Amino acid sequence: ALADAYHQRQSHLYWGLPTRLNAADPAAVRGDGIQSIADAADIKRWTAPVVADGSPATRIERLQAWNLLLDSYNEAWGWYGFTVYAKAVSPWPEGIVIATQAELLGAEWQDATARALADAEAVPPSTTDDAEAIAGIFATASLVETFFGDMALADDYRSRWQSLSMTALQLRADTAELSSAICGEERERQAGATAAEAGELPGAKAHYEAALAINPRHVPTLMALADVRTDAGDLLGAIQLAQTAAQTRPNEPRGWGALASYRLRRGDAAGEAVAFEKFATLVRGLPPQQRMATIEEVVTRLRQAVDADPALAPRVGELLSLFPPLLSGMEPDAEASYQYPLLLSHLGALALEVDDPAAAESLLRQATQLDPHLPGAKANLALAMIARGEPGEREIVAAIAETRDPLWESVPDADQPALLTEMADQIERYGERYPERLPQLEQFATAVQRASRGAG
Repeated sequence: ALADAYHQRQSHLYWGLPTRLNAADPAAVRGDGIQSIADAADIKRWTAPVVADGSPATRIERLQAWNLLLDSYNEAWGWYGFTVYAKAVSPWPEGIVIATQAELLGAEWQDATARALADAEAVPPSTTDDAEAIAGIFATASLVETFFGDMALADDYRSRWQSLSMTALQLRADTAELSSAICGEERERQAGATAAEAGELPGAKAHYEAALAINPRHVPTLMALADVRTDAGDLLGAIQLAQTAAQTRPNEPRGWGALASYRLRRGDAAGEAVAFEKFATLVRGLPPQQRMATIEEVVTRLRQAVDADPALAPRVGELLSLFPPLLSGMEPDAEASYQYPLLLSHLGALALEVDDPAAAESLLRQATQLDPHLPGAKANLALAMIARGEPGEREIVAAIAETRDPLWESVPDADQPALLTEMADQIERYGERYPERLPQLEQFATAVQRASRGAG
């Protein structure tokens, strides 16, 4: 999971490089490149035990690790290619010439691809995941041969990639047919999820209830139906479902977190405290990535609770102190992942919503120091400073400046106009929640409007 988190950040930086180069910003190219290469080194370190000979990893874990590693090599080598072509950063720190480093990295990439191919060809694919993972390895092998080797071999690998992709499609169809025959509750749950995403709550409720008629203790459906009942105002029904989920899987924190949030919304202080304590105890035992994702889910539930009933803000504010200790003790690598600062930013947003601007400022500053590309967090930091009685001028300038970073031009639906629109919405929502602060928000709102006119 950590390797995957590093790769997501590396990919984000890599695909932003053309924009950086077009903006003629060598310092940004250099900074992003250094981070990308560092991420590649971490990915190599974290995948090494999985792909090593004699590894206890399953076959699919090995194949997926190979794909992750090969993709990382592709992007790291590509970064050198970009910068050599553009002559944007030369020489590399400590006197290492970029072209030489690219050559060394290319050799590593070829060697890793050869080992991945040997692993992939050792056993024919028996599942959809196997076929898709092996297809990915052949796709990379075709690319490597195109860059460094034999075009005929590249064509052969490309053909095998396409053949395996077709095999994966057939296996997926066979799996779907089998699933439709024996996994009725999961099929109904998925149909319910589709209806819920479309806002069709009665249809979602019907599908979820059909799933539970097949398997009354199907935990994913219990949790999903609990959310639907909450949206319909049936908190007692939601509590009963969440309690069944928690009792069915008593060692999983998600059910206890959901149960705690429902009891909070119903005003059951004693029951809420018990459920939160159970959640806190269990979540500490999770691996870092899973722990952060599980905490993120509860933070989202708390924000939804406050949105539904602002009178809950004081109690939710008290619960904020629960979360920082739950995030302590993780490996340093987890704190270097993109998830950690994002979670801190969401905790900061929650603190801002429950009118604890001091806690919000602390959390949001941590988040933006760890990841400087969090425009929403920077906007909330400006709001936190305003809520504390400060002008927040420096934070306002930093938030708007972030929207102009060329990095965002490569991110779908996140160009400067889109980011400024979201920022204006943040200010408006905050003003609606705390109308007495509207005069203090005027400077921020005006600055965003001015920037929007310039962006247009």
